[in-house]
Amino acid sequence: PLLEQIRRLAEQTWVDWESLPKKFRQPVGCAACNQKGYAGRAAISEVLEMTPAIRKALVPGALGPELKAIAIREGMNTMGADALRKAGEGLTFLEEAVNILSDEVAGLKA
Repeated sequence: PLLEQIRRLAEQTWVDWESLPKKFRQPVGCAACNQKGYAGRAAISEVLEMTPAIRKALVPGALGPELKAIAIREGMNTMGADALRKAGEGLTFLEEAVNILSDEVAGLKA
């Protein structure tokens, strides 16, 4: 169910589920991480490159969700996509990626 949920979220945010690595992990606590399952940090980031299509959408004042949809189609690396990639690489957990992707999908529908 969790993998199916995240696969659906990935599709809604234009993330290619089939090309992602699938080294998913579950948090396991220990004394070093205070029983939280996290040790160290991995940045989840969003990168937007200004493309002609985005520049054109900005001129008439596209709204946030519309602009984000254009940016994603133009190849923007969203926070959700980055979180999902990092979960697939085993650098963070699926639950974290689900939270970020869910927020992203909600923002696209707003």
